[in-house]
Amino acid sequence: MLGSGVNTTTLKLYNFDSGDRCLLGIESVPTVPLDGFEASDFTLDCGYSGTPGTANRATFLYGQHIYLRRLRVQNFGGSNAAQMIVVLAASVQSEDCVVEECTIDATVTGIGNATCVLIGFVGNSGNLHRFCVTRNCTCRGPATGTAHGIHPGSALGFIAEGNQLVDLSSGIYDPPYAPGTETASDIIIRHNYFRNAQNGIGYSGRAWPLGRMIVHDNVMDIRNNGTGILLLGNTNPIVYTALIIRKNVIRNVNWDAVPGTITGVNISRVQDLNIQFNTINNTTTGTGIVTANVTNATVNNNINTSGQSV
Repeated sequence: MLGSGVNTTTLKLYNFDSGDRCLLGIESVPTVPLDGFEASDFTLDCGYSGTPGTANRATFLYGQHIYLRRLRVQNFGGSNAAQMIVVLAASVQSEDCVVEECTIDATVTGIGNATCVLIGFVGNSGNLHRFCVTRNCTCRGPATGTAHGIHPGSALGFIAEGNQLVDLSSGIYDPPYAPGTETASDIIIRHNYFRNAQNGIGYSGRAWPLGRMIVHDNVMDIRNNGTGILLLGNTNPIVYTALIIRKNVIRNVNWDAVPGTITGVNISRVQDLNIQFNTINNTTTGTGIVTANVTNATVNNNINTSGQSV
């Protein structure tokens, strides 16, 4: 599906009732997954401001070799107080699914009562999505309401790189309930910019194992009392097998004016932890790097802009 540009071509959802509607998608699993699909260069208007549904979403897609590029997604939301994924690009039976250079903007209209995950990839422990990417996208949250940016989900090999994640509860997100109760491995988060997020990375209560996560070279401007990198385990003694956190800049969103305070990194239930060469500002004593239940740790060369150790 090829449009003439986001300012020229619009695909709009006209809701005929208040149900759960999706603008572009296939029937819920299990069904035959896609094998090769591309959509680019048009706007998806989910029609929420017209006839609000329990969930007005943009895409429900899964399969192999899915490519979403240069799309603008707007006017989404839900009257139901539940989580909804606005752009779902992969699920079970999915491999090599890419979301690139897309803008998902919640500022055009309100999002209602829903908790919106702007870009989501799901799956389960027996059928992880494989080798998917979100690259160079802009995710912008609403003036009011709860929205999260990118949800890696049950992944085997996932990259989030070059994205701008603005005005969100969490830039990179994993819920403390399903699909957060499923396994994942080899998640890389790099070269992203987080602006005015409550949590840059928010994994607030993961129960099932995450094999490895690498977080490097991101810039995180965090709201007052928020956390740059929040990776907490729940229930099991060890949830995160290996975490590598290097060369990130974490600071309060008002760092250039009158900054408030934040927590830099908050980690628990890790087997092998490496936190090195990060710049963490606007913290108070004991809130720069917080760890609990860590088996092996290398934590050094983390400073603030004054050169003091954090």
